[in-house]
Amino acid sequence: MKKIVMVMMVVLGFQSIPANIQATVIDFESLGVGGDDGPTYLGTNIYSEDGYTLTTDGEFGFVRLSQTDSIALFSGGGTDTQSIVKANGEIFDLLSIDYFHVGPGPIEFSGTRSDQTTVNYTKILDSENTCSTIVFPDFTGLLSVSWQGGSGYNNFDNITIVPEPTTFIFFTLGAILLRKRNPKT
Repeated sequence: MKKIVMVMMVVLGFQSIPANIQATVIDFESLGVGGDDGPTYLGTNIYSEDGYTLTTDGEFGFVRLSQTDSIALFSGGGTDTQSIVKANGEIFDLLSIDYFHVGPGPIEFSGTRSDQTTVNYTKILDSENTCSTIVFPDFTGLLSVSWQGGSGYNNFDNITIVPEPTTFIFFTLGAILLRKRNPKT
């Protein structure tokens, strides 16, 4: 009987995982109401929000985008490389980024998965001052994502990320194993 109950708990644990997973949207609104009069530089190449850390080769700043009426983080110069990782090193899935590119050209994205394989995606923005939501269908099981734009400033907003479901699976299994460890009397 105990084995049947244990199997049922495992099955129910795995079925409940998708309901527990919530997307995180890094929207940069915590930077405040500044940026309305043009770019505001942060004086740093590191920015953290909602448990994720972004870095750049250049310097981060923020600006309120008139196209979306929201605050976006930017890194000046198309040659800067931006990266994002989960601050505690956990695995994540990247779903989308809102991207505003001042100059036309390609944006190259590269993700490093937990098994050290990479996934790449190129988005071509063919006109200036284009605001696009870039969707990543296969950026799963990631340790990090890096991207680099073509020319001009790279403004990004609403980075949508989901924690890797494997973490929730291990928590479920751990809870089940702890219940099973109760000594017999």
